[in-house]
Amino acid sequence: WRVDAATGVATAVADGPFGPEVTVLADGDVLAIRTSSVEAPTWAAAERIDLDGRPAVPVAGTKDDSGLVYRATLLVDGSVALVRHRVGGGVDVVRVAPDGLEMPLADSPHPGVTISPAGDRLAWAIDGTVWLGSVGDESAPLAVGRGTSGSFSPDGSLLMVIGSDAVSVVDLAGARRSDLAGSACWLGGGRGCRP
Repeated sequence: WRVDAATGVATAVADGPFGPEVTVLADGDVLAIRTSSVEAPTWAAAERIDLDGRPAVPVAGTKDDSGLVYRATLLVDGSVALVRHRVGGGVDVVRVAPDGLEMPLADSPHPGVTISPAGDRLAWAIDGTVWLGSVGDESAPLAVGRGTSGSFSPDGSLLMVIGSDAVSVVDLAGARRSDLAGSACWLGGGRGCRP
């Protein structure tokens, strides 16, 4: 849906179902995950949705009738990072350039992996611990705190470690910068985080 901020009028722009994460791109398109089912998907594909009614365009590296894309993240260079199921098991993390060229970034231990805006860092949670790793770096990942997921700041310099009832913010070396009770989200333009 597109909602007019002045009038509150809502207009449908694409039929789903879609996953919960939607990103508005610089050109006004929307990046979203279309799925066969929200409860038990058999396929999921990343799509660019035009808000003016043109047909949705699948992101290269996804298929609307077979693959299973868990996450699509816009990177600062205009490419899209995809976290997708690997045939035979496991998860691939790939960068898809605007021309469709695909480059592997990492094998992920978990489908809930988060990619930094520059595409150079990964964060994921396993058994209540959030881990931070670098793309292409064979060294062991860094445990950065207790939580269920991570979220990179818009500039990629900080990681929010999200727990069930608290949030901590760490830098890329794992040093704790702040702790917040409850939930929080990043504000755009490098303005920090808001409880």
